[in-house]
Amino acid sequence: MAKRLLTVQAISEAGDFVGLSALLVLSYTRTGSVLGPAGVYAARTLPSLAVGTVFSGWLDRPPRRAALVTLALGGALVVGTAAVFPTVAAALAVAAVLGALRTASVSITTATVAETVETSIHRPFFALANTINQMAQVIGILTGAGVTLAVGATSALGFDAATFAAAAALLAGLPPVLKRARERRPPPTEGLRIIRNQPTLWLLAPVVWATMAGSVLPETMGPRVAHHAWIPIVMAASPIGAMIGAVVLGRTKVLDSVRAQLRMAFGLGAAFVVGGAVLAAGAPAGLIVAMNMIIGASSVWTIGARATFVRLSPPQRMAQVEAALIASAVLSEGMGVLVLGALVTLAGPWAGYASVGVVAAAVVGLALRKRSPMAALEARATAAAAA
Repeated sequence: MAKRLLTVQAISEAGDFVGLSALLVLSYTRTGSVLGPAGVYAARTLPSLAVGTVFSGWLDRPPRRAALVTLALGGALVVGTAAVFPTVAAALAVAAVLGALRTASVSITTATVAETVETSIHRPFFALANTINQMAQVIGILTGAGVTLAVGATSALGFDAATFAAAAALLAGLPPVLKRARERRPPPTEGLRIIRNQPTLWLLAPVVWATMAGSVLPETMGPRVAHHAWIPIVMAASPIGAMIGAVVLGRTKVLDSVRAQLRMAFGLGAAFVVGGAVLAAGAPAGLIVAMNMIIGASSVWTIGARATFVRLSPPQRMAQVEAALIASAVLSEGMGVLVLGALVTLAGPWAGYASVGVVAAAVVGLALRKRSPMAALEARATAAAAA
């Protein structure tokens, strides 16, 4: 099961990031402003939020396999339509629909992992999944941005649609997941309630939101801070760093510790602040690439956070909790990129990086100051992992 899910992820996300980079470059070249790419990210916010709240109660009800196949086919249809009509309006519409589909798909996939994969394999699974995600970003951004700049967005979006169809075919071959007893459908806010009432999850959630606010800033700023030949490289630098970080740390137990997760998140905030200083100094593109790689490497703290959410959430509500986390993170990311895009337009890219870093470091600092509860949180997390 785990092997098939990772294979599906590799195929699907290779196309996803080719398509996403095409939408980002398309929106920037048609609008001439960083608010174009920011709008692509922000367009995902409300649909993702709707799935994570209003419709989240349905995510744990349909058969896992059938739901995943349906979502993949929906993605193929939506992206295929955008390939035929490559306009800014289409880019925003596709981003919105894909925001909803991706939130549902990742949530159901995570619930499937929680139900069918041994607990001891969860962290290595998410580490490998993160590595695949970052590798797909690197290859996808370099390929998608290059192809779009050279021949237009249609070819890149067509490839994305084809990978959705291939993923649907592979998902159809998943072994069936044991049927769960049908329960009364929980309220839309159940996922958020579970997060709020679990001390460790509630400690981590605000940190996730703060760091996600600037998670796509390096990719979004690529067309603004680099010249033509450097654009794909600058956009791919953060995913390259994250891929290296996931390979190095993913197989260790370092990120099992909540305190270690928070310390790495603080390092991410510090890296953004330094990145702001680098941009303010007018550094060359090569140094910007290096800083983005450091930012990406620091972002892998979320591997540990995600594994912590899985092991501390009720299995029968895993999809709903995951959907709530993803939707709230996408909301933070979407609103953050819009605010940062406006700030960058007014003051320059350095202000966006510095603002993200200061906010993230402040939120993580507050979490780390909870010294007395921290030992108890670590003990709870360790006990839950051993259970």
